[in-house]
Amino acid sequence: MTEAGYPNGFEVGMDCSNDRWVNDEAICTAAVSMLARIGIRARLRTQPFSQFIRLLSPPYETSLFYIGWGTSTYDAHNNLLSLLSTRGPAGAACSTSAATPTRASTRSPARSRPSSTASDATC
Repeated sequence: MTEAGYPNGFEVGMDCSNDRWVNDEAICTAAVSMLARIGIRARLRTQPFSQFIRLLSPPYETSLFYIGWGTSTYDAHNNLLSLLSTRGPAGAACSTSAATPTRASTRSPARSRPSSTASDATC
């Protein structure tokens, strides 16, 4: 942590449901203990999934959370895109990989230059 610029570690909030997945609260409690070993003091807040899920939508009122997800197609693309993208100021996905086209870099056959969106300048 010292090398990363946090010689005394740091504190962060962590949110977790307590009624959605098998042992979800116990898993989060264990994660808090593991994070403490490296100097990250996580403040665990558990709550029913119906309340927890609201934190994962704008305005994104959580810093660290435990959640599981999958896709109906069983294709890794959707999950990987979520992991390899960031949210721009307007909430639009901004690709962090040049190999993954975003709306800003997708070319339309009828145009000679990339299409643009309102979030292009900020991604």
